[in-house]
Amino acid sequence: MRSRPLSATVGFTGLLALAACTTTPTGPLPGEVAALRITPANSWIEAGNALATTLVAVDANGVPVSGVVPEWSTTTPDVIAVSPAGIVTGLRQGRGTLSVSADGLWASASVTVTPVGGAPSFEAELEGLTGVSLLGVWSDPGGDAFAVGQNGVILRNAVDGAWMLMDTPTEFDLVGVWGTGPSNLFAVGASGTILHFDGAAWDEMESPTRNTLLNVWGLGPTQVYAVGAGVALRYDGSVWREMELPGAPELWSIWGTSPATLYASGQNGVLLEWNGRVWKTMSSPTDLIIFGIWGTLASNVWAIGIQGTILHFDGNQWTPTQSPSGKDFFGLWGRTGAEIHAVGNDGAMMRFNGISWTYAPQTATRQNLRAVHGSGGRVFAVGWGGTVIQRDQVDWTVGTTSPLLFSVASVGNGSTFAVGSGGTVLRRRAGVWQDERTPATRNLYGIVRVAGDELIAVGDTGTIIRHVAGGWEEESSPSAELLRSVWAGGGLQVIVGSAGTILHRQGSSWRKVPSPTTAFYRHVWGLDAEHVWAVADSGIVVRWDGSSWAREKTPVRGRLRGVWGSGPDDVIAVGDGGIAVRWDGVEWYELSSGTTEDLRAVWGNGPTDVYAVGDEGIVLRWNGSAWSSVASPTEELLLGVTGDADELIAIGVTKTIIKAVRLP
Repeated sequence: MRSRPLSATVGFTGLLALAACTTTPTGPLPGEVAALRITPANSWIEAGNALATTLVAVDANGVPVSGVVPEWSTTTPDVIAVSPAGIVTGLRQGRGTLSVSADGLWASASVTVTPVGGAPSFEAELEGLTGVSLLGVWSDPGGDAFAVGQNGVILRNAVDGAWMLMDTPTEFDLVGVWGTGPSNLFAVGASGTILHFDGAAWDEMESPTRNTLLNVWGLGPTQVYAVGAGVALRYDGSVWREMELPGAPELWSIWGTSPATLYASGQNGVLLEWNGRVWKTMSSPTDLIIFGIWGTLASNVWAIGIQGTILHFDGNQWTPTQSPSGKDFFGLWGRTGAEIHAVGNDGAMMRFNGISWTYAPQTATRQNLRAVHGSGGRVFAVGWGGTVIQRDQVDWTVGTTSPLLFSVASVGNGSTFAVGSGGTVLRRRAGVWQDERTPATRNLYGIVRVAGDELIAVGDTGTIIRHVAGGWEEESSPSAELLRSVWAGGGLQVIVGSAGTILHRQGSSWRKVPSPTTAFYRHVWGLDAEHVWAVADSGIVVRWDGSSWAREKTPVRGRLRGVWGSGPDDVIAVGDGGIAVRWDGVEWYELSSGTTEDLRAVWGNGPTDVYAVGDEGIVLRWNGSAWSSVASPTEELLLGVTGDADELIAIGVTKTIIKAVRLP
């Protein structure tokens, strides 16, 4: 062993002399060992498993000292064994003590051995059809309906049938669809993409442009028109040709009564008229973007856009019309002049009855809606999260929807809640997931159980809603920031979010509290009112000790997304690139997860039964000594995980929910 800098045999006179000398310290010199510690200071492993421990030797300034040779031992050889390299093996259930000595110093750590557990087997409990935004819809009087959207997705619904995905020859976003019948359809989109469906298959057509096409509409098989970013096209039954435009306006919609009377609308309130020879710019009463245009006659044309804009053309001029809503509207279609539908953000709808426009609330969805079309007795609207809703005479119902699910909370007795995009709240009862109506219209990112059937959910622009006996209620928020996560326990309720936002509930209201950083907090979790952790970007971890939040030192700089623990000396956080770090009661140290996939959430049933989920449907299990991969039934991104004594639930994009019955 290396000798201490001062011998224990130094006499009284010598000590006085040393004390008087300012150049000779009375303790360890810088670079000499002053203290030892074992990492991890507290650990749990399953019987039969091995854990590599590390000796950390530091000098008087806390700087690590290298070259120290440790001697490992244990006072509980019946519980754990330790190798000369500090490898600890669990022998039987119980609590063991690991010891190390070096340079005349000594340190110990606690190692608890638990029974051997096993990884559960996951199965898909709920899977959506597609999670992309649907941007166009068309239906045939015979009953067929088609919806198109991002990534080249096309859905089809036969009469009284289920929606299904169709094979398509492109992955470009598709924005508009129109046809003369179920065997003659056109779909248009990004990079000038034009597809044709002949009743059997979709094929790509020769396009004269690479500009994005935003809408397609026609009068018949030889009179089909498409408009987009600085472009207008016409199809004569054999070939698509460009139509000359005044300037390069971004056009979002087209409609007309004949090949000599067409109207188009778009960015900055632009309105164009085609007279059979040329497109001409019309006088517009607005500079707001106009997304939808539809009419019954050349003297009765309607247009809608953002901020509730409604315009009417009487054959001579466009004039603004009083709107019942200030929301942004994107899709417009009518059956007759006395039945016109407009759809927009947050599931908003307006309807014209031939006399006036009225707001027409529906309860089928809060997802943003982008297009509407009808035929026969049905009307279809499509939007975000792969959402299709339909109206048969009176009520709107969901045909299919696949919102992103961000967070999940179990309340026991088989009841579980999941929250997601567009204010989505799903509740499972008796194994069946159903939508819950809430006042939320924005994305919900976090949910937690308070007590009993009381829950809190948080989301975009300061959204806070609470579930009580009577249902969901909205609460006033002191912040308009994105609220990402919520935790409740020990009488404390905490919300965290973007720009370093931390909210505490005080009495019946929420208040902002000082934050040690302005980083984006991604998740918060706690044991009780004096042990709460929040994780953020740049490897940041902060802790609430009952009186204030303080930043803790971590060995990583990547984005941390989830945190969970079994006790004050066993907390795990995970994040991007497979980051995993653990708090052992003394320090945060890095764990090797064995993956570079982003890990989005973590939850456990104990220190040797912890699960992390993330990209590509990855599921990992931590047994106290190592991470291992668990077979997953999905490749969808998983964003949340929770469980109870009986099962594990993980949720993610495309309305994905997977379940595993816990092993005893």
